[in-house]
Amino acid sequence: MNTEQHTKPNYKIGYASIKTKLSPESLRLYEKEKLIAPHRTSTGMRLYSQADIDLVLTIHELINQEGLNIAGVKRLLALIPCWDIKNCPETDCTTCEAYKSNSHVCWTLENKGACSNASCSTCTVYAHASNINKLKDNYNIKVKL
Repeated sequence: MNTEQHTKPNYKIGYASIKTKLSPESLRLYEKEKLIAPHRTSTGMRLYSQADIDLVLTIHELINQEGLNIAGVKRLLALIPCWDIKNCPETDCTTCEAYKSNSHVCWTLENKGACSNASCSTCTVYAHASNINKLKDNYNIKVKL
């Protein structure tokens, strides 16, 4: 599945709840905690993509099987080197909070440098965040799960 298909918001919260086997309340909590960024329609309805569902499943696994809490999941997601994945030029990195600090998940930041006008829910970094263990290995991130 290509990134565009993977990030296309297709599923209402009820279907996402069934796919993830989590309650709608849990999905809303993950969004409130900025662990996920589902698409919102003009009327405020949440629409989930396959990337959202994959990330929810990964978060749930990190919490229930690896013993992380929400703060631990946020910290791990914050270590994703989005600037490297997207091959951002150095000039863009100088204005990007995600590049300057690894304490916040890039899709939760206000000043995202060149990504400021982009939709996080369709971003390559967000689409692959559910592969955090692979990213952790690829970038030699030293976090013991």
